[in-house]
Amino acid sequence: MITQDDLETDESLEKSHATGSVIEAGGLGKAYYPATKPVAALLSALAGTASRTPPFWALHPMDLAIKQGEVLGLVGHNGAGKSTLLQMISGTLAPSVGRLRVRGRVAALLELGAGFNQEFTGRENLLLNGPLMGLSRRQLADRLEDIIAFSGIGSFIDQPVKTYSSGMFVRLAFSLATSVEPDILVIDEALSVGDGEFARKSFDRILGLRESGTTILFCSHSMYQIESLCTRAIWLDHGQVKQIGAPAQVTAAYQEHMDRLAAPPSADPETAAAPVVTSPGHARIRSLSLACDGQHGTSVHAVSGRSDIEITIGFESDPGLDAPNAAVTINAADGRILASSGTWIDGVRLQRDGSGRGTAIVRFPAISLLKGRYTFAAYLFCERGLHIYSAAEKFAMMTVEQTHLEQGMVSLPHAWRAQTGLELPDRPAAAAEPASPPLALPPDWTPRWSTRWSQPGDRQGLLELFSQAFGSTLASEQWDWKYRQAPVWGTVVRQESQYAAFFGGMPRTMVHGGQTVMAVQIGDVMVAPAQRALSRTGPLFRSAAAYFGNLHQLYPQTRFAFGFPSPRHLQLDAEI
Repeated sequence: MITQDDLETDESLEKSHATGSVIEAGGLGKAYYPATKPVAALLSALAGTASRTPPFWALHPMDLAIKQGEVLGLVGHNGAGKSTLLQMISGTLAPSVGRLRVRGRVAALLELGAGFNQEFTGRENLLLNGPLMGLSRRQLADRLEDIIAFSGIGSFIDQPVKTYSSGMFVRLAFSLATSVEPDILVIDEALSVGDGEFARKSFDRILGLRESGTTILFCSHSMYQIESLCTRAIWLDHGQVKQIGAPAQVTAAYQEHMDRLAAPPSADPETAAAPVVTSPGHARIRSLSLACDGQHGTSVHAVSGRSDIEITIGFESDPGLDAPNAAVTINAADGRILASSGTWIDGVRLQRDGSGRGTAIVRFPAISLLKGRYTFAAYLFCERGLHIYSAAEKFAMMTVEQTHLEQGMVSLPHAWRAQTGLELPDRPAAAAEPASPPLALPPDWTPRWSTRWSQPGDRQGLLELFSQAFGSTLASEQWDWKYRQAPVWGTVVRQESQYAAFFGGMPRTMVHGGQTVMAVQIGDVMVAPAQRALSRTGPLFRSAAAYFGNLHQLYPQTRFAFGFPSPRHLQLDAEI
């Protein structure tokens, strides 16, 4: 049971501040005891003895620490304990054992509108529930009109809630719950509520809270949302923590587990094309077609390694919105995603006419899938590649044949080599590092310092330079997140084998003002402590001058902003 010793104290608050954790759980668990006969329960209570019936653990004792600004995703099948954990953190469910410390204001999107009185008007419910959610009378008065405006229910705000549609009800409840500027936001399943325009508004508000540093906990059955939005993930199974760590690793392990549990015989590859599920009024798929070797329709035949596949997605969208993104997946008969492609991943911006209509076409040449039956799904995402406007599952099916005996599901590019004897084969020569564009330098620069574009082989040396320059360690994952797709990293200045300075950033293409420009969205400056002189002959000046001068020659339209990312930014690739 929770005792007075488990309550938050000044000492525990100081500890939480010291560790940077806003949520700390130690041995936290929730157990339920099966119902017994009333007489037996009464006698057990009078005698002060515990029930002999073993408890059911909805959540086995676990330890957890969540830092400010983290986005923690929970995955697991229904009944795994996800909602139980979120309810305990929200304070709506008391733990059975363990300690729980929560620092900051919590807003929970669990059962929206649970405290609303059906007989009261919407305005009266806001005035009644606002203080219960932590808003002072003055704060509520200042924000009331904004809450009403965001909900979009107009004059109905002064009508009894019992006259509202389910959509109006949840919109008003969401507007109030997210208006409290929480330190911690708890979301069970839905990242957006309502439909059409409000679904997009609610999703953007949650993203805005995340960007402002709000700690977010949410559970979802969408592995894509978990991997793209979260900085850490937990897999719960029958009330126990199976795995906790990087979202990509956790979701991969969970998906593999679910694939093993899936029964292939239950899959029906002959399922007719499913209807398009749409968020009306904003962006939706209007037409779909699959073409293969002159065939068109919802069912085609292909030859592995020979046939070209082309998928055409016709869509319409609100011209006032940013252009959406299109994506397709190729799925196995049991529903597993074998391959996918998205326009935002490949850097393609969709084009639309004045009414917001457009077409996206993706082509898979010489399809490498091996024999079997596969289905296709198409999606229309928001401009960030996160929110799904519209989806069409299993809109077409493809049967693949092959002319050889290769086994598996896909034929990967490969090459065999042969040699005589039983000795170990010679190792192939290491691939040369990609050539960087030539670096133009002033002719009067002395040879004491060598200045050049950085290369992948500089990675470890630059990580060590970061430690020297700032007295802390930069995780290699953060470096890779920033530079793995950059055409050039920056310039390095060395004296013999010692790194003296680095000036660079993350150049990537973007559209600004209708024109494609190169944006250095986050710039980095590192100088060895012994070389921090600001002279025009020093390494700092050389690295900066060489970088800016040459980058502007390569990309005349370049924009700059500065600062290294924090760990919570590692999942934001889709937004960059």
